[in-house]
Amino acid sequence: MENASFITEWGTYCYRVMPFGLKNVGVTYQRVATILFHDMMHRDVEVCVDDMIVKSRDRANHLATLERFFESIKQFRLRLNPKKYTFGVTFGKLLGYMVNERGIEADPDKTRAILDMPAPRTEREIRDFLGRLQYISRVITRLTYICESIFRLLRKSQPTVWDDRCQRAFERIREYLLSPPVLVPLTPGYPLLIYLSVSDVALGYMLAQLDDSDKERAIYYPSKRMLDYETRYVMIKRYCLALVWVNRRLRHYMTEYSVHLISRLDPLRYLFDRPTLVSRLMRWLVLLTEFDIHYVTQKFIRWSIVADHLASLLVSDGRAIDDDFPDEDVVAVTNLLGWRIYFDGATNHSRYGISVLLISLHGDH
Repeated sequence: MENASFITEWGTYCYRVMPFGLKNVGVTYQRVATILFHDMMHRDVEVCVDDMIVKSRDRANHLATLERFFESIKQFRLRLNPKKYTFGVTFGKLLGYMVNERGIEADPDKTRAILDMPAPRTEREIRDFLGRLQYISRVITRLTYICESIFRLLRKSQPTVWDDRCQRAFERIREYLLSPPVLVPLTPGYPLLIYLSVSDVALGYMLAQLDDSDKERAIYYPSKRMLDYETRYVMIKRYCLALVWVNRRLRHYMTEYSVHLISRLDPLRYLFDRPTLVSRLMRWLVLLTEFDIHYVTQKFIRWSIVADHLASLLVSDGRAIDDDFPDEDVVAVTNLLGWRIYFDGATNHSRYGISVLLISLHGDH
């Protein structure tokens, strides 16, 4: 730790171990913990920085898992604080949420802080109220739609006057938090259901999955406000944009599971059936061909109204959707058994995009 040395009037000192005050400590510790428990991660052990959870489905396996865990702790000479760990619990807090046998719920302490607070009157109190909602926004549906009158008070040209509409929205949020929904984790072996919805100004989707009784269980439901230039897209292109956004958000899920896409329009057919695609659409097509996505008609599904609600509940996000290829600075260059393929964006004299250039072993284009 010579790079973290410091100078005092008694001399120059350095830490023997990495202190938690450094900026890169969290990332470094997470990388080390992942290496140490690589054979148990995501199966028996979950590690998030300095929080470690050992999990099992029954007590017999739990004792064997704990024994393996403590052997690894002893082998790598790690230390645990006995005041901070408990054994044999069936529920607990993890990353700001309550995790139990039913699923993932909002932290009761965070919901209680909202339920106990009086109605905000000043701009500072309104921002404090909305900031508390942000912590549990993952489990609140129609958040922006419900709080639309409250969000309007933060505009520069709008006077901060708490009227009856704001009070009704405030009471509605408190009523909703009395019985918030329960989200569930993924179940291996079952396909994912993505309900896609697009409005004039927002994108929304709900990630769900069927359980053993063929009942749909919600996993995640965000929404996003489109940027100004994105609102000028035609409707089918907005669906393509929404699917690319879902791909960026759920890539770690979609690479491992088959996906059933439910929406009013079929963006996959639009991309695959067009004879020519401009550079952006071709980029989207290449990004989506990596995944096992199947379009399902809306008549087959019951919950599309939920995704429609999400699109009306805008979550402020001023960032453009990232449609770059992962871990690549160039668009794509692939070499397979001597054949070469390029996506170079070249055009002919009529300004039609060639999009793909394929070169054979003999140099034929």
